[in-house]
Amino acid sequence: MRKLTLLCRIVDNLGDAGVALRLARYWLHRHPDDHVSICTDEIAPFQRMLGLPCSASPSSVNTEAKTLEVNAGDAPANRLTLHQTLDPPADFDWGGVIIEMFGTPLPAHWKQRLAVCNRHPVWVNLEYLSAERWIEDCHGLWSTDPATGWKQLFFFPGFTAKTGGLLGEEPMRASPTIPDTPTTQARNTLKPAELRAFVFAYSLTPLLPWLSEAHEDGYPPHALSFHVASASHNASLCEIHPNLLHRVDFVPQRDFDSLLKRFDLLFVRGEDSFVRAQLAGLPFVWQIYPTEDGAHWTKLDAFFSLYAQGLEEPVRRNLKALWWYWNGAKSDADSAIDILHAVLSDMGALRTHARRWREALSLQCRLIERLEQAIAAKT
Repeated sequence: MRKLTLLCRIVDNLGDAGVALRLARYWLHRHPDDHVSICTDEIAPFQRMLGLPCSASPSSVNTEAKTLEVNAGDAPANRLTLHQTLDPPADFDWGGVIIEMFGTPLPAHWKQRLAVCNRHPVWVNLEYLSAERWIEDCHGLWSTDPATGWKQLFFFPGFTAKTGGLLGEEPMRASPTIPDTPTTQARNTLKPAELRAFVFAYSLTPLLPWLSEAHEDGYPPHALSFHVASASHNASLCEIHPNLLHRVDFVPQRDFDSLLKRFDLLFVRGEDSFVRAQLAGLPFVWQIYPTEDGAHWTKLDAFFSLYAQGLEEPVRRNLKALWWYWNGAKSDADSAIDILHAVLSDMGALRTHARRWREALSLQCRLIERLEQAIAAKT
């Protein structure tokens, strides 16, 4: 049996926790005899995505140590442990592999132990996903930490064979609780007013102009209905506009992939749902996590430039206008509703493109395998 410890500071809530939990779950699916510990500053997002109540029963939680042994969902019993701390005690068993998720730093006293430890665990810094070209040059590099003398692997998820790749689709389960998407033929015969959009967003502010026009002109003017994830900020707008917005109940992470396939257009945010939307093979709009220095625009442009290859220029232009509008960019040329209508008119081409992208992307869904290879080479 092997033990892995993941350190994950929560910045983007379900985005950061989602990637860490998916990595742990997929690893245990491939290695059911291993054990994974996740050390985090916020345990609630993990509980929620596992389908567990956030106020777990006293029998399953050590309230003093704030730990939770997970025995639910598809994680093997007693093989996944959640710790609500980023500073575990000095005698914490970190196992043979330590993974810093998104640069979450090791506690200082851990580094002190590492400096005098004879047997070194494999130390990995798993970075944020990006389509920027420079990550191909940095992925797989080892760097010596001056405080400990240990080498750390920099592992960059990405969309090409020269990167760490992606976490693929959910492992097969006997009886999924969410029905799969209609057939492609059925979806292509949908009338415009039957199109359904899934919305998982940091803020629903971009929807307000569309809701305003719907109120003035009568429903439905947009050729689609919006179904808002309950975890989205301002999801209470569903109660204010019950004829325009529909609330989607939160589902465990293992059911999220199947949920997305019930819709026609996906508005997703952060990193985890961003990848799930691509693997759903459906047209989507990505709301990237905004940074104070504006660096997220470069990251957004890098991915869109890669994703949009092969689209005809008018379709590409319309889709980019919607992506940039949804991320807060102002457009002087078109109104918000014009931007949406332009994309809806291109749905046939966007569906075909999304399926082709998914087929190409499936070749890079080997993050676990590539991480295994890197760990094996060091042990």
